[in-house]
Amino acid sequence: VRRGVIGGRQERMSSGKAVAAGEEKSKTNRPPRYWSDRDNCVAFVKDLAEAHGVKDVEGWKAVSNKHVLALGGGALLSRYSNSSQRLLADLVPELKGLDPTCYRNKVPKGWWDDRENRVSFLERVGKECGVVEIADWQKVTNKDIVSRGGGGLMEKYNFSLFDVLKDSLPMETAGLSRSVLRKQVARHHWDSVENRRAFLDSLAEELGITDPAGWRHVTVADVCARGGAAVLAKYNGSLARALQDVYREKRFIETECRKQVPQNYWEEPANRRAFLERVAERHGVKEVRDWAAVGADAVIEMGGGTLIQKAGSLQEAILDAFAEYSEEDKRLLIMGRRIVPGSFWKEEENVVAFIHSIERKLSISSPEEWYRVSNLQIRELRGAGLLSKMSLADALHMAYPDEKWDKAAFGRSVKRAAQRHL
Repeated sequence: VRRGVIGGRQERMSSGKAVAAGEEKSKTNRPPRYWSDRDNCVAFVKDLAEAHGVKDVEGWKAVSNKHVLALGGGALLSRYSNSSQRLLADLVPELKGLDPTCYRNKVPKGWWDDRENRVSFLERVGKECGVVEIADWQKVTNKDIVSRGGGGLMEKYNFSLFDVLKDSLPMETAGLSRSVLRKQVARHHWDSVENRRAFLDSLAEELGITDPAGWRHVTVADVCARGGAAVLAKYNGSLARALQDVYREKRFIETECRKQVPQNYWEEPANRRAFLERVAERHGVKEVRDWAAVGADAVIEMGGGTLIQKAGSLQEAILDAFAEYSEEDKRLLIMGRRIVPGSFWKEEENVVAFIHSIERKLSISSPEEWYRVSNLQIRELRGAGLLSKMSLADALHMAYPDEKWDKAAFGRSVKRAAQRHL
């Protein structure tokens, strides 16, 4: 009897699963030849639109293959080579005659290779942008085309609208030169700084530039491709100089607004000093010892990588730019380097200066306190090179020759030194 009860429970459970499975199958499985009836296909697309809130042509861009499959339209989709674009184009009346860029985020692979597709797209863009004759295309920007789904088309032609038109509309563009698509300006138009500024303002808006740093990735080719060659000609081809002249109130600095500075830029001492003065200002450098907190990475980030490379190190670049630094300043600067040159320790004056700097950093006020300073602390304070040349006792003897230093006492004080370090 017990076995029968258990068996009955299992039977009821199995029956429940079967019902659930049947309900699930009803969503995806249709009777044979169900999709052969076009009315069923159209009804499915209406359900799809309702399920995803499609109200207009643009709304279909949010519907993809996965949405068709989720609603049980896998078999229908397979009838259209698994292309939701083909399915929609055939079953949605509003999409008849429209190119896929109107209702799909991506067009089928190879779609732009067909000239008829390109012509259809260009006709729509031209109509929406008020193009009446071929010369009117000069007022159509790349942004106008990309925003209407033509990104793939522009990419195919290296973002050259002229090449798009020549290849797609050969009859209409016969004898057309690139200059026709550029806005014609008066002979002395670019002599006015206001006109040059208006051009750069429009370029910044098109490229989404909101601050000086945004110009770092804009190339001269980018400017020329948008009709700015004549503007740059006023500045010997230098975009940085154009920006500095046009936006004087924004203090455009060459190393900040350009990824690459002009050739021989760092050969000018004034440029090297001006750059390092900006570095000092940004990092709060008030005196020589403050440079120790400024790393080479920070300088490279500001555009000074080539400067460091030419000088050999950041410290050498600083010493070259600030010739007024005293010998003591130079020692402090070198001692602030992560790696102090071995030749530095050959000069007794440098050793003495280092010992005095250690006294200040560790607040040493009597000779006895030196016995609690460990070699580890000396190394951490950039004195590893010193210890490779001499012992701490020898260095102290140079700094304080009248003091009697017990070399053996330094060895006995290792434990106390570690305690001091902690």
